[in-house]
Amino acid sequence: MLSGTGVRAWLREPSHVDWLVAGGALLLASVSYATATVPMSVLDRAVVAMAVLVQAVALLQRRRAPVVVLALGTVVLLATTLIVGDPVATELPVILMVYSVAAHRPARVTWASVGMVFVVVTLTYALAVRAPVSAAAPEWATAALTQGVGFLVSLLVAVAVGLTVRGRRQQIEMQEERTRQLALERDQHAQLEVLAERERMAREMHDLVAHSVAVMVTLAHGASSAMGRNPEMARRALDELTRTGSESLRDMRRVLGLLRDGGIDGDGVASQSPESIADLVGTFRGVGLPVQLSMVGAPPESHSLLHHTVYRVVQECLTNVLRHAPGSSAVDVSLEWGDDVVTIEVRNTGDKGWDESAERPGGHGLRGLRERVAAFAGSVEAGPLANGWHVRATLNHGDS
Repeated sequence: MLSGTGVRAWLREPSHVDWLVAGGALLLASVSYATATVPMSVLDRAVVAMAVLVQAVALLQRRRAPVVVLALGTVVLLATTLIVGDPVATELPVILMVYSVAAHRPARVTWASVGMVFVVVTLTYALAVRAPVSAAAPEWATAALTQGVGFLVSLLVAVAVGLTVRGRRQQIEMQEERTRQLALERDQHAQLEVLAERERMAREMHDLVAHSVAVMVTLAHGASSAMGRNPEMARRALDELTRTGSESLRDMRRVLGLLRDGGIDGDGVASQSPESIADLVGTFRGVGLPVQLSMVGAPPESHSLLHHTVYRVVQECLTNVLRHAPGSSAVDVSLEWGDDVVTIEVRNTGDKGWDESAERPGGHGLRGLRERVAAFAGSVEAGPLANGWHVRATLNHGDS
Protein backbone atom coordinates (compact mmCIF):
# COMPACT_ATOMS: atom_id res chain seq x y z
CA MET A 1 0.00 0.00 0.00
CA LEU A 2 1.36 3.38 -1.00
CA SER A 3 2.15 5.89 1.73
CA GLY A 4 1.37 9.60 1.46
CA THR A 5 4.87 10.26 0.15
CA GLY A 6 4.55 7.41 -2.34
CA VAL A 7 1.22 8.75 -3.62
CA ARG A 8 2.71 12.21 -4.14
CA ALA A 9 5.67 10.71 -5.96
CA TRP A 10 3.31 8.62 -8.13
CA LEU A 11 1.24 11.70 -9.00
CA ARG A 12 4.33 13.64 -10.11
CA GLU A 13 4.40 11.47 -13.24
CA PRO A 14 2.11 13.16 -15.85
CA SER A 15 1.11 9.88 -17.47
CA HIS A 16 -0.13 8.58 -14.13
CA VAL A 17 -2.33 11.66 -13.71
CA ASP A 18 -3.69 11.18 -17.24
CA TRP A 19 -4.66 7.60 -16.43
CA LEU A 20 -6.31 8.82 -13.23
CA VAL A 21 -8.29 11.50 -15.10
CA ALA A 22 -9.34 9.07 -17.82
CA GLY A 23 -10.41 6.49 -15.23
CA GLY A 24 -12.33 9.08 -13.23
CA ALA A 25 -14.09 10.37 -16.33
CA LEU A 26 -15.02 6.82 -17.33
CA LEU A 27 -16.35 6.09 -13.85
CA LEU A 28 -18.47 9.25 -13.63
CA ALA A 29 -19.75 8.80 -17.17
CA SER A 30 -20.69 5.21 -16.33
CA VAL A 31 -22.63 6.42 -13.28
CA SER A 32 -24.41 9.02 -15.43
CA TYR A 33 -25.11 6.36 -18.05
CA ALA A 34 -26.54 3.96 -15.50
CA THR A 35 -28.82 6.58 -13.93
CA ALA A 36 -30.01 8.18 -17.19
CA THR A 37 -33.79 8.63 -17.44
CA VAL A 38 -33.75 9.02 -21.21
CA PRO A 39 -35.45 6.04 -22.89
CA MET A 40 -32.84 4.12 -24.88
CA SER A 41 -32.88 1.02 -27.00
CA VAL A 42 -30.22 -1.65 -26.89
CA LEU A 43 -28.50 0.01 -29.85
CA ASP A 44 -28.61 3.38 -28.11
CA ARG A 45 -27.04 1.92 -24.99
CA ALA A 46 -24.29 0.32 -27.07
CA VAL A 47 -23.63 3.64 -28.82
CA VAL A 48 -23.38 5.51 -25.49
CA ALA A 49 -21.09 2.87 -23.98
CA MET A 50 -18.79 3.03 -27.01
CA ALA A 51 -18.83 6.85 -26.97
CA VAL A 52 -17.86 7.03 -23.28
CA LEU A 53 -15.06 4.52 -23.81
CA VAL A 54 -13.67 6.42 -26.82
CA GLN A 55 -13.69 9.71 -24.88
CA ALA A 56 -11.92 8.10 -21.91
CA VAL A 57 -9.18 6.68 -24.15
CA ALA A 58 -8.82 10.06 -25.90
CA LEU A 59 -8.24 11.74 -22.52
CA LEU A 60 -4.96 9.83 -22.22
CA GLN A 61 -3.56 12.14 -24.94
CA ARG A 62 -4.95 15.35 -23.47
CA ARG A 63 -1.49 16.85 -22.80
CA ARG A 64 0.11 16.07 -26.16
CA ALA A 65 -2.76 17.18 -28.42
CA PRO A 66 -5.50 18.81 -26.31
CA VAL A 67 -7.20 20.57 -29.24
CA VAL A 68 -7.37 17.35 -31.28
CA VAL A 69 -8.68 15.45 -28.24
CA LEU A 70 -11.34 18.15 -27.69
CA ALA A 71 -12.39 17.95 -31.34
CA LEU A 72 -12.68 14.16 -31.12
CA GLY A 73 -14.63 14.32 -27.87
CA THR A 74 -17.00 16.92 -29.32
CA VAL A 75 -17.61 14.82 -32.42
CA VAL A 76 -18.42 11.83 -30.19
CA LEU A 77 -20.82 14.00 -28.15
CA LEU A 78 -22.54 15.24 -31.30
CA ALA A 79 -22.84 11.72 -32.73
CA THR A 80 -24.32 10.44 -29.47
CA THR A 81 -26.81 13.30 -29.38
CA LEU A 82 -27.88 12.75 -33.00
CA ILE A 83 -28.23 8.97 -32.61
CA VAL A 84 -29.69 8.72 -29.12
CA GLY A 85 -31.45 12.10 -28.99
CA ASP A 86 -29.55 13.11 -25.82
CA PRO A 87 -25.85 13.55 -24.90
CA VAL A 88 -26.47 11.17 -21.98
CA ALA A 89 -22.98 10.73 -20.36
CA THR A 90 -20.71 12.34 -22.97
CA GLU A 91 -20.71 15.94 -21.68
CA LEU A 92 -18.40 15.45 -18.69
CA PRO A 93 -15.42 14.17 -20.76
CA VAL A 94 -15.79 17.18 -23.07
CA ILE A 95 -15.65 19.50 -20.05
CA LEU A 96 -12.40 17.82 -18.96
CA MET A 97 -11.04 18.20 -22.49
CA VAL A 98 -11.84 21.92 -22.45
CA TYR A 99 -9.93 22.20 -19.17
CA SER A 100 -6.94 20.46 -20.81
CA VAL A 101 -6.96 22.93 -23.72
CA ALA A 102 -7.03 25.88 -21.29
CA ALA A 103 -4.24 24.36 -19.17
CA HIS A 104 -1.89 23.55 -22.06
CA ARG A 105 -2.59 26.03 -24.85
CA PRO A 106 -2.59 29.85 -25.12
CA ALA A 107 -5.73 31.76 -24.10
CA ARG A 108 -6.66 32.71 -27.67
CA VAL A 109 -6.65 29.04 -28.71
CA THR A 110 -8.72 28.17 -25.65
CA TRP A 111 -11.42 30.77 -26.25
CA ALA A 112 -11.64 29.96 -29.95
CA SER A 113 -12.03 26.25 -29.16
CA VAL A 114 -14.63 26.87 -26.46
CA GLY A 115 -16.63 29.16 -28.73
CA MET A 116 -16.75 26.62 -31.53
CA VAL A 117 -17.68 23.77 -29.16
CA PHE A 118 -20.47 25.78 -27.54
CA VAL A 119 -21.99 26.92 -30.83
CA VAL A 120 -21.87 23.46 -32.45
CA VAL A 121 -23.17 21.64 -29.37
CA THR A 122 -25.94 24.16 -28.75
CA LEU A 123 -27.17 23.94 -32.34
CA THR A 124 -27.06 20.14 -32.15
CA TYR A 125 -29.06 20.18 -28.92
CA ALA A 126 -31.67 22.47 -30.46
CA LEU A 127 -32.10 20.22 -33.47
CA ALA A 128 -31.63 16.70 -32.14
CA VAL A 129 -32.46 16.45 -28.44
CA ARG A 130 -35.73 14.53 -27.98
CA ALA A 131 -38.33 15.82 -25.55
CA PRO A 132 -39.61 13.45 -22.91
CA VAL A 133 -43.04 12.08 -23.72
CA SER A 134 -44.55 13.48 -20.54
CA ALA A 135 -43.13 17.02 -20.97
CA ALA A 136 -45.28 19.83 -22.33
CA ALA A 137 -43.79 22.17 -24.93
CA PRO A 138 -43.05 25.14 -22.62
CA GLU A 139 -41.58 22.85 -19.97
CA TRP A 140 -39.35 21.13 -22.53
CA ALA A 141 -38.11 24.45 -23.91
CA THR A 142 -37.24 25.56 -20.39
CA ALA A 143 -35.43 22.26 -19.74
CA ALA A 144 -33.47 22.54 -23.01
CA LEU A 145 -32.48 26.11 -22.19
CA THR A 146 -31.39 25.07 -18.71
CA GLN A 147 -29.31 22.26 -20.18
CA GLY A 148 -27.58 24.67 -22.62
CA VAL A 149 -26.89 27.25 -19.91
CA GLY A 150 -25.56 24.53 -17.62
CA PHE A 151 -23.21 23.31 -20.35
CA LEU A 152 -22.00 26.89 -20.96
CA VAL A 153 -21.36 27.45 -17.25
CA SER A 154 -19.47 24.17 -17.07
CA LEU A 155 -17.32 25.24 -20.04
CA LEU A 156 -16.54 28.60 -18.43
CA VAL A 157 -15.60 26.97 -15.11
CA ALA A 158 -13.34 24.52 -16.94
CA VAL A 159 -11.68 27.39 -18.82
CA ALA A 160 -11.18 29.43 -15.63
CA VAL A 161 -9.60 26.51 -13.78
CA GLY A 162 -7.43 25.57 -16.76
CA LEU A 163 -6.14 29.12 -17.28
CA THR A 164 -5.37 29.41 -13.58
CA VAL A 165 -3.41 26.15 -13.61
CA ARG A 166 -1.54 27.20 -16.75
CA GLY A 167 -0.64 30.58 -15.25
CA ARG A 168 0.60 28.93 -12.08
CA ARG A 169 2.66 26.43 -14.07
CA GLN A 170 4.19 29.20 -16.17
CA GLN A 171 5.07 31.11 -13.01
CA ILE A 172 6.78 28.06 -11.56
CA GLU A 173 8.63 27.48 -14.84
CA MET A 174 9.78 31.11 -14.86
CA GLN A 175 11.03 30.76 -11.29
CA GLU A 176 12.83 27.54 -12.17
CA GLU A 177 14.37 29.18 -15.24
CA ARG A 178 15.48 32.13 -13.15
CA THR A 179 16.97 29.72 -10.62
CA ARG A 180 18.84 27.96 -13.42
CA GLN A 181 20.08 31.27 -14.77
CA LEU A 182 21.23 32.36 -11.32
CA ALA A 183 23.00 29.03 -10.85
CA LEU A 184 24.62 29.40 -14.27
CA GLU A 185 25.71 32.96 -13.51
CA ARG A 186 27.04 31.80 -10.13
CA ASP A 187 29.02 29.02 -11.80
CA GLN A 188 30.37 31.42 -14.43
CA HIS A 189 31.29 33.92 -11.73
CA ALA A 190 33.07 31.18 -9.81
CA GLN A 191 34.96 30.16 -12.95
CA LEU A 192 35.96 33.78 -13.56
CA GLU A 193 37.15 34.05 -9.98
CA VAL A 194 39.22 30.90 -10.44
CA LEU A 195 40.76 32.31 -13.62
CA ALA A 196 41.42 35.65 -11.94
CA GLU A 197 43.00 33.88 -8.98
CA ARG A 198 45.21 31.87 -11.32
CA GLU A 199 46.25 35.08 -13.03
CA ARG A 200 47.05 36.72 -9.70
CA MET A 201 49.07 33.68 -8.64
CA ALA A 202 50.96 33.65 -11.93
CA ARG A 203 51.66 37.38 -11.67
CA GLU A 204 52.81 37.12 -8.07
CA MET A 205 55.06 34.15 -8.72
CA HIS A 206 56.42 35.82 -11.85
CA ASP A 207 57.47 38.85 -9.81
CA LEU A 208 59.20 36.70 -7.23
CA VAL A 209 60.88 34.27 -9.60
CA ALA A 210 61.90 36.81 -12.24
CA HIS A 211 63.42 39.12 -9.65
CA SER A 212 65.19 36.36 -7.75
CA VAL A 213 66.54 34.58 -10.82
CA ALA A 214 67.79 37.81 -12.38
CA VAL A 215 69.64 38.76 -9.20
CA MET A 216 71.02 35.26 -8.64
CA VAL A 217 72.23 34.93 -12.24
CA THR A 218 74.00 38.28 -11.97
CA LEU A 219 75.63 37.25 -8.68
CA ALA A 220 76.69 33.92 -10.15
CA HIS A 221 78.32 35.63 -13.14
CA GLY A 222 80.05 38.05 -10.82
CA ALA A 223 81.36 35.27 -8.60
CA SER A 224 82.59 33.32 -11.61
CA SER A 225 84.41 36.33 -13.05
CA ALA A 226 86.07 37.22 -9.75
CA MET A 227 86.97 33.69 -8.72
CA GLY A 228 90.52 33.81 -10.10
CA ARG A 229 91.53 37.42 -9.57
CA ASN A 230 89.64 38.31 -6.39
CA PRO A 231 88.58 35.26 -4.33
CA GLU A 232 87.27 37.46 -1.49
CA MET A 233 84.89 39.30 -3.81
CA ALA A 234 83.78 35.99 -5.28
CA ARG A 235 83.10 34.64 -1.79
CA ARG A 236 80.99 37.69 -0.94
CA ALA A 237 79.05 37.27 -4.19
CA LEU A 238 78.41 33.61 -3.38
CA ASP A 239 77.30 34.54 0.14
CA GLU A 240 74.91 37.09 -1.34
CA LEU A 241 73.74 34.48 -3.85
CA THR A 242 72.99 32.07 -0.99
CA ARG A 243 71.14 34.77 0.95
CA THR A 244 69.11 35.81 -2.07
CA GLY A 245 68.19 32.20 -2.84
CA SER A 246 67.12 31.56 0.75
CA GLU A 247 65.03 34.74 0.83
CA SER A 248 63.43 33.81 -2.49
CA LEU A 249 62.45 30.38 -1.20
CA ARG A 250 61.04 31.93 1.96
CA ASP A 251 59.06 34.50 -0.03
CA MET A 252 57.66 31.86 -2.35
CA ARG A 253 56.60 29.68 0.59
CA ARG A 254 54.95 32.71 2.19
CA VAL A 255 53.05 33.65 -0.96
CA LEU A 256 51.94 30.07 -1.64
CA GLY A 257 50.85 29.72 1.98
CA LEU A 258 48.81 32.91 1.79
CA LEU A 259 47.21 31.81 -1.47
CA ARG A 260 46.40 28.39 -0.02
CA ASP A 261 45.08 29.60 3.34
CA GLY A 262 43.18 32.64 2.05
CA GLY A 263 45.24 35.09 4.14
CA ILE A 264 45.41 37.50 1.22
CA ASP A 265 44.32 41.08 0.96
CA GLY A 266 41.88 42.55 -1.57
CA ASP A 267 44.02 41.97 -4.66
CA GLY A 268 44.94 38.45 -3.72
CA VAL A 269 48.57 39.39 -2.89
CA ALA A 270 50.78 39.50 0.16
CA SER A 271 51.54 42.94 1.56
CA GLN A 272 54.80 44.92 1.43
CA SER A 273 55.53 48.03 3.46
CA PRO A 274 56.87 51.26 1.89
CA GLU A 275 60.15 50.75 3.77
CA SER A 276 60.68 47.54 1.81
CA ILE A 277 61.32 49.57 -1.34
CA ALA A 278 64.61 50.87 0.09
CA ASP A 279 65.69 47.30 0.85
CA LEU A 280 64.65 46.30 -2.69
CA VAL A 281 66.76 49.05 -4.20
CA GLY A 282 69.66 48.01 -1.96
CA THR A 283 69.43 44.45 -3.31
CA PHE A 284 69.75 45.62 -6.90
CA ARG A 285 72.52 48.00 -5.96
CA GLY A 286 74.33 45.05 -4.35
CA VAL A 287 74.45 43.17 -7.67
CA GLY A 288 76.04 46.10 -9.45
CA LEU A 289 73.05 48.07 -10.74
CA PRO A 290 73.66 51.79 -10.10
CA VAL A 291 70.26 52.53 -8.60
CA GLN A 292 69.35 55.79 -6.90
CA LEU A 293 66.06 56.19 -5.01
CA SER A 294 64.26 59.46 -4.36
CA MET A 295 60.97 59.73 -2.49
CA VAL A 296 58.77 62.82 -2.17
CA GLY A 297 55.86 62.95 0.24
CA ALA A 298 54.63 60.39 2.75
CA PRO A 299 52.79 57.19 1.82
CA PRO A 300 49.26 56.81 3.20
CA GLU A 301 48.94 54.68 6.29
CA SER A 302 47.02 51.40 6.47
CA HIS A 303 46.91 50.88 2.72
CA SER A 304 48.69 47.56 2.28
CA LEU A 305 47.38 46.91 -1.23
CA LEU A 306 48.69 50.25 -2.51
CA HIS A 307 52.06 49.72 -0.81
CA HIS A 308 52.36 46.23 -2.27
CA THR A 309 51.44 47.41 -5.77
CA VAL A 310 54.03 50.21 -5.66
CA TYR A 311 56.63 47.70 -4.44
CA ARG A 312 55.85 45.28 -7.27
CA VAL A 313 55.95 48.02 -9.91
CA VAL A 314 59.40 49.13 -8.78
CA GLN A 315 60.58 45.52 -8.53
CA GLU A 316 59.34 44.69 -12.04
CA CYS A 317 61.00 47.77 -13.53
CA LEU A 318 64.35 47.15 -11.85
CA THR A 319 64.26 43.43 -12.70
CA ASN A 320 63.75 44.23 -16.35
CA VAL A 321 66.54 46.80 -16.29
CA LEU A 322 68.80 44.11 -14.85
CA ARG A 323 67.72 41.62 -17.51
CA HIS A 324 67.54 43.84 -20.56
CA ALA A 325 69.90 46.70 -19.75
CA PRO A 326 72.60 45.40 -17.38
CA GLY A 327 75.10 47.91 -18.77
CA SER A 328 73.11 50.97 -17.66
CA SER A 329 75.30 53.76 -16.30
CA ALA A 330 72.51 55.13 -14.08
CA VAL A 331 69.12 53.97 -12.88
CA ASP A 332 66.88 56.50 -11.16
CA VAL A 333 63.79 55.46 -9.18
CA SER A 334 61.47 58.30 -8.25
CA LEU A 335 58.41 57.97 -5.98
CA GLU A 336 56.07 60.90 -5.44
CA TRP A 337 53.36 60.31 -2.85
CA GLY A 338 50.46 62.71 -3.18
CA ASP A 339 47.15 62.97 -1.35
CA ASP A 340 45.27 61.16 -4.11
CA VAL A 341 47.93 59.99 -6.58
CA VAL A 342 51.25 58.21 -6.33
CA THR A 343 53.65 58.53 -9.27
CA ILE A 344 56.41 56.01 -9.93
CA GLU A 345 59.12 56.69 -12.49
CA VAL A 346 62.09 54.48 -13.31
CA ARG A 347 64.74 55.67 -15.79
CA ASN A 348 67.88 53.94 -16.94
CA THR A 349 70.54 55.49 -19.15
CA GLY A 350 73.52 54.04 -20.97
CA ASP A 351 71.77 50.98 -22.43
CA LYS A 352 68.81 50.22 -24.69
CA GLY A 353 66.57 48.97 -21.90
CA TRP A 354 63.22 47.30 -21.86
CA ASP A 355 61.65 46.55 -25.24
CA GLU A 356 58.00 45.54 -24.86
CA SER A 357 57.90 44.09 -28.36
CA ALA A 358 60.62 41.62 -27.36
CA GLU A 359 58.56 40.11 -24.57
CA ARG A 360 57.73 36.49 -25.12
CA PRO A 361 54.08 35.57 -25.74
CA GLY A 362 52.26 34.92 -22.50
CA GLY A 363 54.84 36.89 -20.48
CA HIS A 364 53.79 39.45 -17.92
CA GLY A 365 56.08 42.47 -18.29
CA LEU A 366 54.27 45.70 -19.08
CA ARG A 367 50.95 43.88 -19.34
CA GLY A 368 51.34 42.73 -15.74
CA LEU A 369 52.16 46.28 -14.65
CA ARG A 370 49.09 47.67 -16.41
CA GLU A 371 46.90 45.03 -14.75
CA ARG A 372 48.26 45.96 -11.35
CA VAL A 373 47.79 49.71 -11.66
CA ALA A 374 44.36 49.24 -13.26
CA ALA A 375 43.11 48.29 -9.79
CA PHE A 376 43.73 51.94 -8.86
CA ALA A 377 42.39 53.45 -12.10
CA GLY A 378 45.99 54.16 -13.00
CA SER A 379 48.07 54.11 -16.14
CA VAL A 380 51.51 53.02 -17.32
CA GLU A 381 53.65 54.83 -19.86
CA ALA A 382 56.81 53.23 -21.21
CA GLY A 383 59.17 54.09 -24.00
CA PRO A 384 62.74 54.68 -25.10
CA LEU A 385 64.87 57.65 -24.17
CA ALA A 386 67.76 59.07 -26.20
CA ASN A 387 70.07 56.66 -24.40
CA GLY A 388 67.95 54.36 -22.31
CA TRP A 389 64.40 53.60 -21.26
CA HIS A 390 61.80 54.93 -18.88
CA VAL A 391 58.62 53.67 -17.22
CA ARG A 392 56.09 56.00 -15.56
CA ALA A 393 53.15 54.65 -13.57
CA THR A 394 50.41 56.60 -11.79
CA LEU A 395 48.03 55.13 -9.23
CA ASN A 396 44.92 56.92 -7.96
CA HIS A 397 44.13 56.06 -4.38
CA GLY A 398 42.04 59.00 -3.18
CA ASP A 399 38.78 57.00 -3.16
CA SER A 400 40.32 53.63 -2.27
